[in-house]
Amino acid sequence: GRPIVEARDNQVTGCWGLCSTGTEKYDHGNYVNLMKPFEFGLHRRFDKMEKVGIEFLTFDEATDFEDFYGRLVENCKRLIVERINITKKGAHVWHKVTVLPIFTASLEGGIERKADYTKVRAKYKDDYLTIFGLPNIIDSLMAIKTLVFDKKAVTLGEYLDAVRNNWEGAEDLRIAATRCSGWGDGKEEATALAN
Repeated sequence: GRPIVEARDNQVTGCWGLCSTGTEKYDHGNYVNLMKPFEFGLHRRFDKMEKVGIEFLTFDEATDFEDFYGRLVENCKRLIVERINITKKGAHVWHKVTVLPIFTASLEGGIERKADYTKVRAKYKDDYLTIFGLPNIIDSLMAIKTLVFDKKAVTLGEYLDAVRNNWEGAEDLRIAATRCSGWGDGKEEATALAN
């Protein structure tokens, strides 16, 4: 929705973020680790769930792979919704905590508006979250799907116990898990799951 001249006039900000010169500012610090809802649910970290104020589903009760996968998706959704809510709350007080006068002056119309960027924003303000952990999730899901639900080499309980005990006494299972299809191997099933 931007004129082509503005879309082509961009710069790198932070480590790797792109933004249009003088018309916007992204918050490149909105990182969301999808492994945390997976970890908290898998390890039944109720203490951590209470601390962060999010109740994640556990996986022991999963009846099949679709149920397991659905629980993980729901946990990720809960994390993302909470992260967005935190961002919304912070936006209402940002101008009271940190002002950006020099940055504001560099924005198109920044001086003319006579208000700090933290209060009136830039011409464009497209928020986004930087999601990471997906490759680890795909690898984990593929191992669980393959060894527990497809090959039935172990029960879900046995697999989860092995993971919770850091594979102690289950070295053969750990090796089998590392040999399952996973992120970036080009195999159809892992690619479909990643998509």
